[in-house]
Amino acid sequence: MFFSVSRSAFVVWLILTSASFVVGQGFNGEPPPMRSEAEEEEPEPYLMNILYLSKEPMSKTNLGFPLHFRNNEKDFRINTIPGSLTRTIRYQGNPNFFFFKPETSAEGEITRIPLVNINLGKPGRKIIFLTRDEKQRISARVMHVGRETLPENTVRVMNFSQQSAVIRVDEEDARLNSMDAEDFRIKSDKPRFRVRLAMAGHDGESTYVFENKKMAMAQGARELILLYPNPREPQKLTYSLFPIRDEPFQSNYSDAEISDEGYRDAYVPSRYRN
Repeated sequence: MFFSVSRSAFVVWLILTSASFVVGQGFNGEPPPMRSEAEEEEPEPYLMNILYLSKEPMSKTNLGFPLHFRNNEKDFRINTIPGSLTRTIRYQGNPNFFFFKPETSAEGEITRIPLVNINLGKPGRKIIFLTRDEKQRISARVMHVGRETLPENTVRVMNFSQQSAVIRVDEEDARLNSMDAEDFRIKSDKPRFRVRLAMAGHDGESTYVFENKKMAMAQGARELILLYPNPREPQKLTYSLFPIRDEPFQSNYSDAEISDEGYRDAYVPSRYRN
């Protein structure tokens, strides 16, 4: 299942590609280190969603791209869509994870060509931010969003821009420089409530407000706000809001090809299908 955002995140790639990313260098193919019998219990899994931050908005020629990954000796395909979180995938194994492109020889032998290597860190729930440059090289950044780091009734704001920004969520204020993040804890006993969300940026000459409203939240919610340059006014900031949900996970499976009619009907807005 995909969670679409209300505003395009396509310009974020300009900032992300200048940050400290783990870029694909090739997979060394080495087996994981030997473990003692005491360590042979099943490892804790990684539960991951992927957010493709495209330099272009979704269009008939930009519907995302497929990624392949391997888990428990099986290969799976998941399709990215610009500006949307993918469904959850599950992985158990070495934290040096990689997405790949499969190529099949005339003899039917499959070669897995690495597209990007990612150090996942400790197991848990993650969001993987992906960008592609003009040569289609993929860069990645990992964010841990488990409840131990992003608890209930928390709004996390991340500044994916080169401007500084001042943020108010409820009664708390914070200044975020480029690539900074801040967690705001919300206190309320009501099942549903509203909190103040106010955001201002500085374009080098003056301070401007780009949001000032009451934001609706539900008890236990966990929200992620990404700041990035406004595509209509690159010298100004805008934002996208992503609810972080603990989806019940069933099993890994492979998406159909993006060109498949059934897949496009299910996941691609009608104006982009033809």
